[in-house]
Amino acid sequence: MKTQSLTIALATTLFASAAFAQMPEPASLLLYPVVRSDQSTISIISVTNTNPNPGASTNVRFVYNTTIPNPGDPFNPLGCTQFDRREFLTPADTVSVSMLCHTAMFSAEGYLVVTAQNPNFFNQDWSFNHLAGSIIHIDGATNLTFSTNAIPFRSLLDFQTPTDVNQNGRSDLDGVEYESVRDYVILDHALGLINPSINLVNLTGGPNDKNTVSIVAWNDNEFPLSVVKTFTCWFDERASTISPIFTDAFLVTTPNDPSELDLLCIGSSFTEPYWIRFDSIRVEDPAGNIVSNDGALAGMVSGCPGGRVYWMDGPLQLNGSFPNGNVKVPF
Repeated sequence: MKTQSLTIALATTLFASAAFAQMPEPASLLLYPVVRSDQSTISIISVTNTNPNPGASTNVRFVYNTTIPNPGDPFNPLGCTQFDRREFLTPADTVSVSMLCHTAMFSAEGYLVVTAQNPNFFNQDWSFNHLAGSIIHIDGATNLTFSTNAIPFRSLLDFQTPTDVNQNGRSDLDGVEYESVRDYVILDHALGLINPSINLVNLTGGPNDKNTVSIVAWNDNEFPLSVVKTFTCWFDERASTISPIFTDAFLVTTPNDPSELDLLCIGSSFTEPYWIRFDSIRVEDPAGNIVSNDGALAGMVSGCPGGRVYWMDGPLQLNGSFPNGNVKVPF
């Protein structure tokens, strides 16, 4: 009995560091999948240095990646541009900025990448796994306010080590410089009646490369639905704009569970639930040349009443990255 107890205690000690709940941890790179600034919308972006120790100061670089809208195709903007700002964080410091005031962009939307940088060298990203961040979206048109966490990417390198190991001018999500993503991103639950906003960020290739995504959904009766969508850079569109298969009008025509989500307890469903798996199946440059047969994605969903980032699943996806060189507009 004593031997068994010692064995259990030893196993607990050995594996304690490997088994943990996946709550967000402070990191060296933060991705905010949706930022927006216009006449009715305010984005308040916060970044915190969670290291209170003396000497633990860092620069943080904000790189706003915004799209030029394409009236004819919301999934393929006319261009993607970058604008960057830097802030200095002392130990235990926090900074909150309005996208409007931080960028002077009166009408812009896209995504934001924040990286920790060495204060003593210009534009040198470094390993500093002490950044935590979130964003508050305030929509005056709909009186909707909600907050989401940034997606954290920890550096795999020693503290305060430069992260651009291969010197390619990019922040590589390759399991060497920063943590990688997974092959699929998953929206765990959505409702046809709500018609949420679906967001995807292309993490593979350049800002003008096209990412083709297999979008597979299952309704509340495990009935599969699918659509293929190609996009450039970034989008944030209503589910019904992606495909009518995500509307209640279509979902009720599929084999479904009539008693699922019986809100009024009357034996019939109130609206049709579904979930989605997004899988990049090809990335091409503007000339049609293959950049990758298996790209990387990230994103979030928003709607009524708030938003959340997606889940990840599948094998490790090692070809995601962000440019970290000197900003040029457009890039």
